[in-house]
Amino acid sequence: MSTTLAATALLMGLAGGPHCAAMCGGIATSLPGPAGAGSLARIAQIHGGRLTGYALAGAAAGGIGHGVVTL
Repeated sequence: MSTTLAATALLMGLAGGPHCAAMCGGIATSLPGPAGAGSLARIAQIHGGRLTGYALAGAAAGGIGHGVVTL
């Protein structure tokens, strides 16, 4: 493996870690433990929060992109 390839893989891993923690960390820590332990309302809250978070992140990225394009 070349040094360039190894450095690229390392940088991609370091860049992907915060993304994973931000997008999946809250979901993973709030999921019910054993199968069947979560009520339907709790599961709806989890996924509602997840979808709201994705929508806000998309809106922020879209706003930044719009700002860049209109410069």
